[in-house]
Amino acid sequence: MKERVINICNKIFAIGCLVVMILSIVSTIGFFVSFFIGAESAEVWSGFLHRMWIPHVALVSVVISVVGMIKLYVNDEQVFTMNAGE
Repeated sequence: MKERVINICNKIFAIGCLVVMILSIVSTIGFFVSFFIGAESAEVWSGFLHRMWIPHVALVSVVISVVGMIKLYVNDEQVFTMNAGE
């Protein structure tokens, strides 16, 4: 059961990271396009990206990060620990 949860979390995390990277690339391309469009259209386009698109990308990345942390917890991995003097 534990191995199955780890495998499922790994797959979800990998696919989610790919999706977040693609969405981030689309965001970057959108800002570049709005820069070259200029005038009022660019203001509307970058406003849409800033208000509507980026918050959803951030939410997806947070959810994917939680899935990764669940995988670390179930797998008993300690990532952010410091062993001083051992």
